[in-house]
Amino acid sequence: MKKKISLLAVLGLALLAPSSYSYAQDESSLTNCNCPAGPQGVPGLRGKKGSPGVSATKSVASLFSLVNQQLSAGGSVLFEHTSAITPADYDVSLASTTGQITFLKTGTYNIYWGVEGELAAPFPNHVPGWALALYLDGEPVLGSCFSAYTIFPRRGHANSEGSRIIEVKAGQVLTLQSTSNLPISLNAGYTDSSVPVTVATLSIELE
Repeated sequence: MKKKISLLAVLGLALLAPSSYSYAQDESSLTNCNCPAGPQGVPGLRGKKGSPGVSATKSVASLFSLVNQQLSAGGSVLFEHTSAITPADYDVSLASTTGQITFLKTGTYNIYWGVEGELAAPFPNHVPGWALALYLDGEPVLGSCFSAYTIFPRRGHANSEGSRIIEVKAGQVLTLQSTSNLPISLNAGYTDSSVPVTVATLSIELE
């Protein structure tokens, strides 16, 4: 009886062995299968839009003057030359006649100005200082007014300069104007120089 049971067990194992071998062989064939690719899946959802990049081109306007100018009270400085300009952002067509620069793009601007000047003679007994300021649409920009002082006629030119960062809307007009009650002279030929003296400069850059 025991021999019959042992014989049956051996036969059972013999019958199972090929099946196990066949399963292992099938599993191995799956991992090494050179089967054709299945259909492409459904595309995933689109990711969030990234932050805007920094423009490679700077927005600038650089103007200057090399000619004599006489500024009355409230008079605007004129700029007949430009050294750099981004035409799409600034209209400087009136800079040489009215001193006006029109902004064509809304933004935050860093503005620097400088002049070489003196009070126009005759001088009063008490010589006052003189000053200029930026104006936006005819209104003074607070914090942009800077002054200089002509000690006496032989003292010659003094330098006045200033800078300001301001918010500007497209269409607004910028000028640099005298805030002095007395006339101011900007004289390009005052010094003994072989190169014309820059009497006024204005630089604008979009932040």
